[in-house]
Amino acid sequence: MDVAEIWQRIVAAFRAYEPGFSFDPGASEAQITACERALGVRFFADYRASVALHDGSPGFYFIDQAEFLSLAHVVDLWRTNLEIARDLGPTIEGSPIEQWIHVVGPIRAQYWGRRWIPIARTGSAGTVFLDLEPLDTGA
Repeated sequence: MDVAEIWQRIVAAFRAYEPGFSFDPGASEAQITACERALGVRFFADYRASVALHDGSPGFYFIDQAEFLSLAHVVDLWRTNLEIARDLGPTIEGSPIEQWIHVVGPIRAQYWGRRWIPIARTGSAGTVFLDLEPLDTGA
């Protein structure tokens, strides 16, 4: 099943509960490329295809009760995380936030990485990231 088919199923499921529901329109290739350039990364093909179909879900939560971020919000949140990470230092060990962050699985023990791309945000400030710098045991 490709990304477009998955999105068709997601939209159909939402419309079953709210007939007039719709996600934001997709981003253009130029917008996707500009976002990649701003972040210094190249997105996975599936994520590129996803935002080309629907660039965010403002005010509507779905991914584990999270709002799917538009590319503009991805860049804003990425820049905010960059500023915070500069203040906190390279790792969470011994930092003021160590008590709140619990690393599970093959992920770096740090507050944030430059190649962690925020794609969704919960109402309680939790963030879902694409990890474009996984450890050797990650994927």
